Amino acid sequence: MIIDVHKLEPISNIKVDLNDTTFIYFLFAIDEHTPRYSRVDGGYVHNPYGSIIMDHGFDVFHRNTRVLLYIGETSTGIRRINDHWISVNHKKGVGPIFTHMRRIRNPRFMYDSVRLHYERVLVRKYLPKINKNANFTEKQLTILRNSKGKIKPQDITRPYLLNYKDIFEAYLAWDKEDESYLTHVLGIQPTYNKLGFLVERRYMEGYYRDNKKMPFGRFVTDVVLHLHKKMKEASADFNKNIRAITKIFNIQAYEDKLEKDKMFNKKRYKNNKKELIAKSNEWRRLRNAEKKKKSNSKGIETQP
Repeated sequence: MIIDVHKLEPISNIKVDLNDTTFIYFLFAIDEHTPRYSRVDGGYVHNPYGSIIMDHGFDVFHRNTRVLLYIGETSTGIRRINDHWISVNHKKGVGPIFTHMRRIRNPRFMYDSVRLHYERVLVRKYLPKINKNANFTEKQLTILRNSKGKIKPQDITRPYLLNYKDIFEAYLAWDKEDESYLTHVLGIQPTYNKLGFLVERRYMEGYYRDNKKMPFGRFVTDVVLHLHKKMKEASADFNKNIRAITKIFNIQAYEDKLEKDKMFNKKRYKNNKKELIAKSNEWRRLRNAEKKKKSNSKGIETQP
């Protein structure tokens, strides 16, 4: 990412407009040690007084210091940036570690669905240092190191195939608490007890958590991104591909997963032994009956 410092706002001199409440923001960490450049003849040359800085993106070997720290969206304006600054130990804060910010404004950003969509797209593209979706586990980092550039970070990041229209559809359903959306789009079938009353869903399968309606952003993150029919199909392909990638570039993690699945299957068999044996016997009975039927029909056809 190539950044013009003149287009950034220093944290010590932010312009506050109480009407400016909906935007996507970028947080940067820039100091006197940050390399600077100037544009000369279509290229970039080192210049300690230049106005251009560069963020070289995610680096598995940590050879370059990241400039881009965080990408987010807000509907509360500058108050959200203030929360980041003062909330060091809170999940909504990153602490006083950024020095500049940039706001991206668009008339469509007044809609939560549009902001949420483009925030996720930008995070997956630039992989900022602090964003949760841009942090990788040690197993994933091992894959990236061993692949020597053959596998990109985006290849081991869960796919995101929704567009802002899908998010807006989710917003309309969330606003009206539409049960048909849960059934037809998310594939959640309603469950009724013996008296005919609807059983309360778990929080990740409905609009509520602990008897309180979830904020729309949390509903998208916890429910829609996991259960939407587009995401389910993409996740199935992703899981298949990630297993193949792990087998090639992180054999130890692959073998550990096989052992874990083996232990889980043993425990599952022990807990459901009678049911599994009954299903197996029923399958054999149907298979033998089908074979016998085919054998009898073949004998009838061969008679003169």
